[in-house]
Amino acid sequence: MSVILQPCGNKAARQHFQDTISSPVSFSAHEDLLASIKPELDRLFPTGKAAVWGVVPGKNGVNINKYKRTEVGDTVLFSRDGGMVNSAILALKFHSVDFANRLWGKDLNGQTWEYVYFLDEVQAVSFTYREFNEAVGYKPNKVVQGFTVLHEEKSEAASEYFNLRSKIHLPPSDKAKYVDTLDRIKELEATERKVQSTARNEQAYLRTHLFPKGTRTAECAICGKTYPIDVMVAAHIKRRAACTRDEKLDALNIVMPVCKIGCDELYERGYIAVSESGAIITGDAPTSDLSALLGEVAGKPCAAHSNDSAKYFEWHRDKVYLRDA
Repeated sequence: MSVILQPCGNKAARQHFQDTISSPVSFSAHEDLLASIKPELDRLFPTGKAAVWGVVPGKNGVNINKYKRTEVGDTVLFSRDGGMVNSAILALKFHSVDFANRLWGKDLNGQTWEYVYFLDEVQAVSFTYREFNEAVGYKPNKVVQGFTVLHEEKSEAASEYFNLRSKIHLPPSDKAKYVDTLDRIKELEATERKVQSTARNEQAYLRTHLFPKGTRTAECAICGKTYPIDVMVAAHIKRRAACTRDEKLDALNIVMPVCKIGCDELYERGYIAVSESGAIITGDAPTSDLSALLGEVAGKPCAAHSNDSAKYFEWHRDKVYLRDA
């Protein structure tokens, strides 16, 4: 996933930010121009409005290829007054001269901000150019000038340092990309940063299956409670390190949605497991508090248990589960 740098310090950009970021755009006011993407907008933004930004083609179309490099899940950093002031996640792209012209008119060169993106997870941030430059490896005095899409290494560095990633809007992924990701992880094991980046592509693929695009909440397969997906993980039923390549490719059955509130850790450490019948079973608890917590899930049906996933739960019972002494 890329990090997009978007200066918004001049008079026009500040006004645009106020008009369509600080004051999200209502879809109902533009139904005639948004008809082709209205179902997608309604699914992604159930409130009926969203923050919107756009990019002009630029001289000789300089911004067009940059825009084409962006994708769902990218982080947008807005900058002015010496630093980054807001972050947002790209949720949907939309090319429309008419829509942009209606929102923002034209610039002094007669261009409009037609390369549009709808944004989610807009939030204030506060770090200076110097702090940002240090994180990504720029010279200390570098200033953001113009629409910029950082390349992979700098995007990764910024995302890691400033914790910028979205867990709601994931980039497109398919099985071919997933297979390639698994192969790349094997090849790049000696290069830790690249492995981490590639592993996130694997996670994106798995999370896409468990949390379809636009999903904001999900039910934990173990405790059955519903949480925002940013506190959910795509947990391997059989430990990933022990999986064969074919098992890793069995994405629909090898992972399950589990909450980070406690279930993921308890399953990973073997305090809970899943029986042959699909019920949650619990092992030895060294403290009364843990015993009480395990009691809350004991006997519940595991939503991820099926004929196809049973063999992976069996492996976990045999290899990880801490049975009572």
